[in-house]
Amino acid sequence: MTLKLKDGRFRLRTRTRGGLPPTQLAERLFVQGEAMLREACDGTAYRLIGIGAGDLCEAGHADRGDLIDNGLARLAEREAALDRVRARFGAGAIQRGLVFAAAEKPARHASSLPEGAGEG
Repeated sequence: MTLKLKDGRFRLRTRTRGGLPPTQLAERLFVQGEAMLREACDGTAYRLIGIGAGDLCEAGHADRGDLIDNGLARLAEREAALDRVRARFGAGAIQRGLVFAAAEKPARHASSLPEGAGEG
């Protein structure tokens, strides 16, 4: 996995980590990428952050799990189901909650209140 960071002066920092198990699961990539980013952060403001995967292999070699990681099959099934929903209804049909901005509640105006409401 490769992490690329570009600061405001367009200087590029690159960090690489190998030895990771083959995966097709976004969550596993996210966890590793987040750990690499936390290690690289030193207070510098970055204008661009990129994460890439390398050492690709056939899909059948990825996400096999083992006796210790018994939840991997369920995670793979969940991600495959999400992919099917996106394929059918579009990329925006389903998203992780962390991508949503806080929704603003519409302001209530006196004109939208029932007659006599809000009078003291």
